[in-house]
Amino acid sequence: MKVAQKSVGLVTEAEMFTHLAEKFTSSNRPVFDYAIVDEAQDISISQLRCIAALGNYSGQDHSCRFGAAG
Repeated sequence: MKVAQKSVGLVTEAEMFTHLAEKFTSSNRPVFDYAIVDEAQDISISQLRCIAALGNYSGQDHSCRFGAAG
């Protein structure tokens, strides 16, 4: 099944978030000013890495802050 996905250019959800995190990290400027995450307890590891990469543009840490409300 996975070979068939690759042969037509499909990726898994985890691969998609991994690719996004790599793009965010290699960017020269922030992609977003803010990111709001709802239902954070349901985030996968690849999704969390992608969110963390939002504050790591140009290969430098620009301090993503995580907090909880409610």
